[in-house]
Amino acid sequence: MLRKMNPDEKIVFDYLLQLNVGEVIWEPGGNTPPDFSINSKIAVEARRLNQNYQNSDSYEGLEILSSSLEDVMSEVFHSFDERYTGKSYFVGYFYKRPIGSVNKLKKEIKLQLIKFLNENMSVPTEIPFGDNFQLWIIDRPPLPGVTFRLAGLLDHDSGGFIVSEYVKNINLCIQEKNNKIQNYLHKYLEWWLVLVDQTDLIMDAEDQPQIVPNINCLGSFNQLLVINQRSLVPIFVKNTDKVTFPNLKE
Repeated sequence: MLRKMNPDEKIVFDYLLQLNVGEVIWEPGGNTPPDFSINSKIAVEARRLNQNYQNSDSYEGLEILSSSLEDVMSEVFHSFDERYTGKSYFVGYFYKRPIGSVNKLKKEIKLQLIKFLNENMSVPTEIPFGDNFQLWIIDRPPLPGVTFRLAGLLDHDSGGFIVSEYVKNINLCIQEKNNKIQNYLHKYLEWWLVLVDQTDLIMDAEDQPQIVPNINCLGSFNQLLVINQRSLVPIFVKNTDKVTFPNLKE
């Protein structure tokens, strides 16, 4: 089965093409680093820059759990449509990590919503599931065939102080990618790391100058670029002293 570029690799590929500095090849060594090469001289690793939940020994992108929960909630809500009896409700949820097994939580949510309907509980009402997950239920205008639908959600691990979130997650990306490229460093003159900003954090003019000085080390990378996923414009660039920017077209 042929591999395809993931969405973030496609964004980085488009960015490298628009630089117009030479031939850009995806996975020049197959399914090993680097993700791209430029004129067989510069290696480029691509990655999504996301927010992560970090515990003592591992980290995980926030979108992994948030996506699972969105799927679970949608499935649970639609499973109650056959129970429509003339009343419809909006349901929201709040959560913070860790929440344990998503499948176990799914079963508990179903049981609590059945109880809510069977006991004809008043609204608005809140239903806690331990310390880290909570539902709230409010009225909505009756919609035939619809019992529950999503009203909103709040991920308490998302957001935070802009500068510290960028610095923390950029450093995680550097560490992860730096570990992957060590056995391949000798094959290229330079290594770049291009991160596609998917954090959904809103950076202003005062934040930007504070981020780059707080990125501790680029590891074996000569250049770090963080680019806007839509405009393909670099948000900021950090170089090491040894980066030379040769004429790649020679």
